[in-house]
Amino acid sequence: MKESHLGTLSRLQHYFLAVMLLCSCLLSASCSRDEAVSNMPDISSANRVELLFKAGFDSTGTMSIKKIIVTGQDEIFRLQRTFSNESFPYIYCVSSGSMTFYKDDMQLANVSFNTDKDYRHIAFYNQERLTALALSEAGARVLEDFSQR
Repeated sequence: MKESHLGTLSRLQHYFLAVMLLCSCLLSASCSRDEAVSNMPDISSANRVELLFKAGFDSTGTMSIKKIIVTGQDEIFRLQRTFSNESFPYIYCVSSGSMTFYKDDMQLANVSFNTDKDYRHIAFYNQERLTALALSEAGARVLEDFSQR
């Protein structure tokens, strides 16, 4: 009789551990998403954005950079909406450009981005921490539209 009682207790312990593991996984997943959102730079007051796009290489192998300054509030809002809450595993040296958000002459945030299908992301440092967020297909199109100007 004692053996079956110990076997039942063991099953209860396993069940309890499984439930605790599941709860901790759910908690850490939700905390990760909140952390990504809390690490996002505050760009809501931006009134100017400087976009830099990699435009290829010249005959000497020097990279050409295309620079676009955006000051219209509707266009700035379109750029602000390219940020998502979905984390992305950042890959170094894989970017197609950058955006720097300003409030008057004060820099609010500088982010790099990649619009290539397999690497769509926006990466930035905030509070001394590198964060990368997924860039949606629609967000990539917004950035590509700006690059064609």
